[in-house]
Amino acid sequence: MLSIHFYNYIYFAMNYKKIENFTKERKIDFADFFLKIEMTSAGYYRMMKEKTLKVNVLEKIAAYFDVPVSTFFDEPVPAKPTDYQKKYIECLEENNQLQKEISRMKDEIRNLEKNTSVSTDVHIPKLKK
Repeated sequence: MLSIHFYNYIYFAMNYKKIENFTKERKIDFADFFLKIEMTSAGYYRMMKEKTLKVNVLEKIAAYFDVPVSTFFDEPVPAKPTDYQKKYIECLEENNQLQKEISRMKDEIRNLEKNTSVSTDVHIPKLKK
């Protein structure tokens, strides 16, 4: 039997505000910071605004602050299935039920054929004109 559970997945959300707070709270030298993460100030601020941080940059930021990368993520949250995923699960479950019903009916037909002797000779009366 097929079983799908979308609730088992964990969603980790990147928290850009945490990076921003780190830079403010630590009163860093931004020239040194940009040099260490190998980005221009314009590139960094665009990345933060558009929320397009790449993993390699995140690793450099974490190294700069000497913290694990996970510091910049929110607490893990179980992912909720979308409406389409819910509908897909419902269809799969319905399909499983129909497959079981088909299998049960086939077994029933086989049992009937086995236990019943049906004559294959059929007499068809001739119609009068």
